[in-house]
Amino acid sequence: MNNEADEHIKENLASIRAYLYDQFQGFDIYEQKDYPLSYTFTVTKLKPLTQYKLKVSWLMISDDGFTPVKIKRLLINEGVAAKMKASHGENFPWGW
Repeated sequence: MNNEADEHIKENLASIRAYLYDQFQGFDIYEQKDYPLSYTFTVTKLKPLTQYKLKVSWLMISDDGFTPVKIKRLLINEGVAAKMKASHGENFPWGW
């Protein structure tokens, strides 16, 4: 990857991270890169123990057609946080 692609990916990840912080206030966010397949965000609250996972397609993160603004709009419009909660702690796949 080149620096431009790396920066694009960092910005897209920051957009997803900001959305999750907004939707899951009081939760910690852990991240795991599974290049070139996916990137997983795990949001966890210790008391009471609650955990949700968002598994994002690497293609969505890296595609130039998906800007940080577009990703944020999709997260909101598709109600990703609610779908994560409905998945009861299992990976919620997004962007496939």
